Order: sequence, then C-alpha cells, then structure tokens
Amino acid sequence: MSLLVVTIETSHEAEEALTEFLKTDLGALGIESRSRTELLKKSDAKADLTENALKKIPEDLELTAYFSPKTRVETIDDALKAKFEQLKTFHLRTGSQRIKTNFLADQDWQLNWEKYYHQNLFSRHLATVPKWETFRPAFPDQISIKLNPKLSFGTGDHVTTQLALLLLEKTMSKPLTVIDVGTGSGILAIAAAKLGAPQIMATDVAEEAIRASHENIRLNQVPQIELKKTSLLDDIEGKFDLVMANMLAEFLIPLIPQLHDHLNEQGHVILSGIDQKQLPRLESVLKKHHFMVELMMKQSHWIALLITPVHD
Repeated sequence: MSLLVVTIETSHEAEEALTEFLKTDLGALGIESRSRTELLKKSDAKADLTENALKKIPEDLELTAYFSPKTRVETIDDALKAKFEQLKTFHLRTGSQRIKTNFLADQDWQLNWEKYYHQNLFSRHLATVPKWETFRPAFPDQISIKLNPKLSFGTGDHVTTQLALLLLEKTMSKPLTVIDVGTGSGILAIAAAKLGAPQIMATDVAEEAIRASHENIRLNQVPQIELKKTSLLDDIEGKFDLVMANMLAEFLIPLIPQLHDHLNEQGHVILSGIDQKQLPRLESVLKKHHFMVELMMKQSHWIALLITPVHD
C-alpha cells in the first residue's frame, strides 16, 4: 500500500498546533518532526557539514505527515493554508509555509522509523525504546517504556512529553491513582504504571489515539491502565491523586474548570504543552479556579507546570 506524504516547512512556534491539527482534524496516520536546532545538535561533526548536507536541513522546522492514499491533496493543501492564517492571528510565527506532496510505499515508511528512531535515555529513571530495539539501560534500575512509533501519537522525543515525564517522576514518590487526559500514545499513563501507580485511566477523543495506546499498553504489559474515548474529563466518574495533560494551552484552559471535581484532596495536576506566550493567559485561568503553581519547568519555549488546589 502507498501513502500520501505531505511535507510542511514551518516554524517551531507552530509545531504543536500543526501536529494536533494534522492528527485530529485531517486524520494523519503518522507525523515526523525535523528541527534544524536538534539536527545540528545531534550531528557528530556539525562544523564539518558539507554545503549539500546543510541544504537538506530545514530552515527551522519540517513536519512530514502521512495520509491514506485516498486523501485528496487539494483538501489537505487548502486546510493547511487556512490553518496558517489562523495561527497568525495567535501571533505565532509560521515560517516559509512551503507544502510538498508525494507518495511513499508503506514498507518504506516503516524502514524510515527504524532508521531514525532509537532509544532515548532522557532521565535517570526513565527511557523510551522503540519496539524493535533491545533496551540498553544506563543504570540498572532505569525503566523502559516500549513504543510503536509507527502509530505516531507520541514517541517521547518531544520536549513537552519529556517535561511531563520529569514532573511525573518527581511526583510519583508513592503509589498514586492517575488519569492521563489526551493520552495520545499512552506514554504518560504507561510511565505512571511502571513508576508504581496501581490504578490509571487514560482518555482521548481520537479513535486512532485509543488504538495506539492499546498497542503500547500491550507492549508494556501494564493492564492496570483503563482506556476511555471521551473529550477531556467529560463522562469521567471518580477522583484521582494525579491528573496529567500534555496538550496545547487552548485545550488545557477548558480542562482547568473540570479539575476540582476529579481531584482528591492533596491531589496534584501536571500540565504540559504550554508555549511561553500562552503562560500568562493560563496562569490567569488557574488563579480564577483557585490553583497554585508548585513547580515550573521550562525548555526552549515550552513550559510544564505542577499545580495544586488552593485550600482556604
């Protein structure tokens, strides 16, 4: 089977918004991200890069999205152009906005994943590992999270996911009941299970994300995770010690008013996926709904927060 491949040159500021739009609104089967900054960092001899090699590195950010071959190119092209105009109203830089399309054999896509995606030992206690690799821990007690990145609802390589995982690692000093809102690949829920959470709910509105999470839960043998298809915390019963959400601020803001009804006393919330430009707006909503920031973590322009309710 062939796949429609859409390559978009844009800005890192638009990455999260475009990724969410491609997955949720346009139905992308998978997404790859190539950042100029990260590619230069990872180069073993960046001072010796040839002129030809430099030309192949994106000016800022390149997103590659894979679609069913039945998808109309004109539909994707028109939708992306409209999305770029919308993002400009949020004062986000959108880069060159160049869009290219071609077709790729499905087996070549899988080979691309296996060539470029490897284990990531990103913290003292946690690592993400593609399902085809053997885990090689840096420390005897390092925990691996096995993922099938072909499903492309989160590989653990993005800054927002890693910030959320670091906050989770810090918070899980004892067993906690957990809900992961907008679970995507299920990576945060799986990490919570491997860090000792006895009961975990994971939700997502996208059927593709539920399927991706189910596959990754099976790979990691963590049956204590229950999956539910729903928007944010709609139709969720009960309270939890920890609520996690890694998504754009535009989705985190409507989640905040729902938190009190689903958070145990002395409970915590991890919010990630926050662009620094959106932080003041988010902080205003948190204050309105009586939450305080306990800890803020930042990398590049991305921010993650650990928050708790303010008790009178």
